[in-house]
Amino acid sequence: MIAYVMTGVVLIASYYYIRNSYRKQVDIYFLESSYLQNIIKKCPSFLQFNPNPLYNGLLHTVIASLKKPIGDYHSKREYIEDSGISVDWVINKQESDNIRPLLFIMPGLTGKVSDAYIDAIINEAHKQNIYNICVYNYRLFSDKFNFEFKQKFQDYGMIMEPRQFENNYLTDDYYGIDNDFYFMHPGVIQKTRSRVDLPADLHYTLSHIKQKYQYKEIYVIGCSYGGIQLSNYLGRFKDICLVDRGVVVGSPLSIIIADRYVTNFMSLAITQILKSAISKLRIIYDKVPSNWNVKLDQAQSSYWLRDFDSLFSARIFGYKDLDSYYRHFSPVNRFREINVPILVITSLDDGLCHPKSLCIDEMICNGKTIMLTTKTGGHIAQLNRNGEFWFPKAALEFLVA
Repeated sequence: MIAYVMTGVVLIASYYYIRNSYRKQVDIYFLESSYLQNIIKKCPSFLQFNPNPLYNGLLHTVIASLKKPIGDYHSKREYIEDSGISVDWVINKQESDNIRPLLFIMPGLTGKVSDAYIDAIINEAHKQNIYNICVYNYRLFSDKFNFEFKQKFQDYGMIMEPRQFENNYLTDDYYGIDNDFYFMHPGVIQKTRSRVDLPADLHYTLSHIKQKYQYKEIYVIGCSYGGIQLSNYLGRFKDICLVDRGVVVGSPLSIIIADRYVTNFMSLAITQILKSAISKLRIIYDKVPSNWNVKLDQAQSSYWLRDFDSLFSARIFGYKDLDSYYRHFSPVNRFREINVPILVITSLDDGLCHPKSLCIDEMICNGKTIMLTTKTGGHIAQLNRNGEFWFPKAALEFLVA
């Protein structure tokens, strides 16, 4: 009996090994134009993803999360005035200067400069002669979190008064970007309460850095939730955008659809990571304004991501409910407004970003987007057979093309 089982396992493994070894690993989507074609020609690594044929998305994700940083550098933190926002500047042997571009890295919500995938991006940037690098730290998880901080670009690019819905729905699952008023909490509309406006925080940070250091160009790579924020920023702030090129990696593009298909493993894992981050700052969050109506104790007792978002995230960000948050903050709603070159990288077996949530036609309709989908790769992983991350090379080739 054991021999039959072992034979079956070997046959199945052989089938997947042979199938995955010879199939095309990356598909490229974009609106045909000589401009985008020229960029793609300068990015050979787009089609050079060579994963272990026996790895699935979960294995990519888990193995990548266990990797250790290997870069020869250290970091120095700079706080952005009294906002609670900070950036970690990467310090290495090469002197930085404002003639070369700045690479601004946006991790997942609780990501940090020491994470392996951030380290891989930094090392690849060095290979491309980019030495001006900083990693963004959100004020949400800062011990200097300032609940009352409100910069002048709060709610910029949003319509905060009632108007008739325009007939510009993309699908039944998410709305266009002309209906901001209908998603926000009444207190936000009436200006009786504040909120954390993540795209405005990003513009405030980039403005501070641009003014202080006078970088000629700014490239941004946003991973997971960082990519969601970057996408919203590029669309909302299109008239005053400070980003010259962007890359979005492993981000759910329609959150309302991704929520339906997120795997139990990813939902549980992300929720535990967020709860752990909040518990370390409990003394800070106990001071959250009462009219934000954040249910901190209940959020800390939740198991699933949508429950945590309903009790914590949607309220912190000023939405009237979970559905409004997921619909309004979906990147796909902003992509048609983006007017800078942007690369989107995602895996079809990412437990957080189901293929149905990719909305490819809507993502590339602006004529500025190149989208890469890999058959496997998991969440912010996409490991080659040699164990190295593939996506950083693709991202950096695009940025310098």
